[in-house]
Amino acid sequence: MKPLGLPREIRLKRKKWIQSLYDRQDSGVFTITSGSIRILYRLVAREMADSRVPFQAGVTMVRGIRGATVRNRIKRLLREAFRLNAALWPLATSDTDHILVFMVMYRGSTTEAATRIPMDMPHALRKLQKSLQM
Repeated sequence: MKPLGLPREIRLKRKKWIQSLYDRQDSGVFTITSGSIRILYRLVAREMADSRVPFQAGVTMVRGIRGATVRNRIKRLLREAFRLNAALWPLATSDTDHILVFMVMYRGSTTEAATRIPMDMPHALRKLQKSLQM
């Protein structure tokens, strides 16, 4: 694993799962917001997942952020904040027949990203854990 990266097995890469998170008509997609971080998540049947990990995660940001270097920097900050808060990762869902699929989205200012992301990520992950326990 690279210093600013995520373990390969927990990276969300399947196009149909990513698209399903952004489907506004789907009632199985839930949202958590904490400061500049928004998490879109859903449960996917384990037999469809073909995965041994309890969750798969991806990072993204809102549209309109100009410049590839700025977008890539924000994505690196998101991945690093997510990796540093490994103790808050959702390791178990209440239903063992499903895995959790989610996207972590940054929706703040580009100038404040370096300070906001490390502050808001732990709060968002705690909210995600609480919502999964219900």
